[in-house]
Amino acid sequence: MASFAYRAYLEDGSPETGVIEAADRRDASRKLAQSNKRPFALDEVNAKAAGGTATTASSSWWMFRRKTDLTKLLAELSVLLDAGFNIAAALRVVASAEASPSNRTRLLAISDQIANGKSFSEAFATLPELPAEMTAMIASGESSGRIAQVIARMTEGYRYRAERRSAIIEALVYPAFLVLMVIGAFLFLSLFLMPAIEPVFESGAVEKPLVVKLLAGFGRLLTENGSAVLASLVAVIGGIFLLLRRPAGRVLLSRAGLALPVIGRVRRESAVVRYLDTLSLLTENGVAMIESLRLSALTCTVPDMRQRLESVRDNVANGERLQAAFAKTGIFDGPTLTLVGIGEESNSLPLLLKRSSVLVETRLKRSIDRMVTFLTPAITIGLGLMIGGLVVSVMTALLSINEIAVQ
Repeated sequence: MASFAYRAYLEDGSPETGVIEAADRRDASRKLAQSNKRPFALDEVNAKAAGGTATTASSSWWMFRRKTDLTKLLAELSVLLDAGFNIAAALRVVASAEASPSNRTRLLAISDQIANGKSFSEAFATLPELPAEMTAMIASGESSGRIAQVIARMTEGYRYRAERRSAIIEALVYPAFLVLMVIGAFLFLSLFLMPAIEPVFESGAVEKPLVVKLLAGFGRLLTENGSAVLASLVAVIGGIFLLLRRPAGRVLLSRAGLALPVIGRVRRESAVVRYLDTLSLLTENGVAMIESLRLSALTCTVPDMRQRLESVRDNVANGERLQAAFAKTGIFDGPTLTLVGIGEESNSLPLLLKRSSVLVETRLKRSIDRMVTFLTPAITIGLGLMIGGLVVSVMTALLSINEIAVQ
């Protein structure tokens, strides 16, 4: 048995705090509901100690394991559950088609744990690097008897994010190839062509063109001080890596990314969609509001935004309405705040949180479509101008050689 500190509303609306003994968080929520208490905060008293042990055990071998494709796993489970399979049987079917032996072993182990009486959420939590909010969403689906619907919702969200990443990556493949070609041409001119042309201008009859000076000088820098250039490059990359490991550095980079015209908006709206969708699903399945807010904030991968989303939990725990706490973050737009306020007043918050998520997601799809449509032509034109500049520079150098020959 574990001890859970809770804060809950009584039937008359007055708040109450206390500690309850229960087997797990779900059991604690059920006991409070049986006592006509509606919890809005539920924290395990010894969670820190337990969490520390789990983290140590996990971190000792994380780099030797292959990460499970959660998008594929959830999609296959959703289809099998709709076909009438139970969780244990569905996992065995998915495991039989798994190409990775390590992933197959993990899925079969989860199936065996469920067959031996363990809940799906507890067994599923043993998967490597599983997001904390996913475990909570699965547990909420179990407690409400809607596990198939919850997995279907999760599948939809993960599939959309995977498709969005694929579309952006595909749009960047051709420009990336052009960038490599430009870099290759620049290195060829600097290391081979310009050093061969430069001696022609040593007589001083014609002034050495600027492009010859620059490219030949860059070529000498690489050949004569290659080790120093490489060390500097490694130092810069290492400095960026160390900066990104520090919370302040990640926040700084996050703010810079959010300030970009199109990319910033896509990142911001992507985080909002995932946050609202997770919060809607958790509250719909009876997870305490404070715990739902905490887990939903974990879905945000933008450090600056996550800090502001985590402040929502603290403000609501201190008695503030969700709409006001959302407004303080500066993240949510007017329609979202309006729908959240209506949801609080009409006791239909999960539904209106989902509708808010759909509205933001619609805008996000339009933004991504526009970005993908214009990104490739814009990069292609820019690189074309660079290549054209290199060609003009080479032709200028060759014409200068003709002038020397004429003289």
